[in-house]
Amino acid sequence: NLLALTVAALKGAGHDVKTLRGVIGGDPIGELVKTGKTETSLDALYDEMAETIKFAKANTPELRTVFINSDAYTDGGAEAVQEVAYTFATAVEYVRQMQKRGVELHDIANSLYFCFNQGANFFMEIAKLRSLRMIWAAIMEAFGAEEADRAIKVHGRCARFTKTVVDPYVNMLRNCTQTFSSVVGGVCTYDNPPFDELIRKGDVFSRRIARNLHVMLQEEFGMLSPIDAAGGSWGVETLTKQITEKIWAEFQKVEEMGGIIKALEAGYPQAQVAEVLGKRFKALEMRSDRAVGVNMY
Repeated sequence: NLLALTVAALKGAGHDVKTLRGVIGGDPIGELVKTGKTETSLDALYDEMAETIKFAKANTPELRTVFINSDAYTDGGAEAVQEVAYTFATAVEYVRQMQKRGVELHDIANSLYFCFNQGANFFMEIAKLRSLRMIWAAIMEAFGAEEADRAIKVHGRCARFTKTVVDPYVNMLRNCTQTFSSVVGGVCTYDNPPFDELIRKGDVFSRRIARNLHVMLQEEFGMLSPIDAAGGSWGVETLTKQITEKIWAEFQKVEEMGGIIKALEAGYPQAQVAEVLGKRFKALEMRSDRAVGVNMY
């Protein structure tokens, strides 16, 4: 796998793999949701996941090897509540399966990295990112994790669902607001894809614009300075509280069904996301929701 190839390449070049940082991780349930199948059984993939966690602990302690990605839900049109609830339900399944395989909770916590997509609703996305930190801390506390192991590592990216093939240059504006909300919301890492990712491989211009946005937010906007830029904002604080309650309620529904696998077998997340997708398309058709370059201007 990629982890083994990376370690072999570094060792072959004479580098110390203990300095390897970041994430090289798998997400078998995410692959199952996205494609409807996995290369082998989930149990076999869980076994492999447990081995990668143990390997990383011994050889690359700064590297995380479980990358839980919300793409399958957001690409399908899921709203923020569904995205976080189902992604966390997936993470909980991994925690339980790793514990069954004898992996310590501390090691599990230090192997997890989450990826969430940022949509077009500016304040909602900020509230979502602030909310999920509290929820994940509560989940890990319920597992008995020490306070230091309740923190969450979050990678953000601009949601593909909000991008358009028609008039793709408008995607630059979408990427800008989505990246801004991600930084304000407090992601750990972020990638801003080229505005033309849906129609072609990014060219020199689109890649330069994507890079420049990062530089502008850091150097011109000073976004690395505030710890919690939205903290104390009545509107954002209220929205954070509201979305937290909704995410927790949806997460509990999945837990009551027996976890994410049982819920997927029953078709519950699929049906919920499909319902939201239908409403989104209807709102675009009726122009109650505006997509610049598609149904407006």
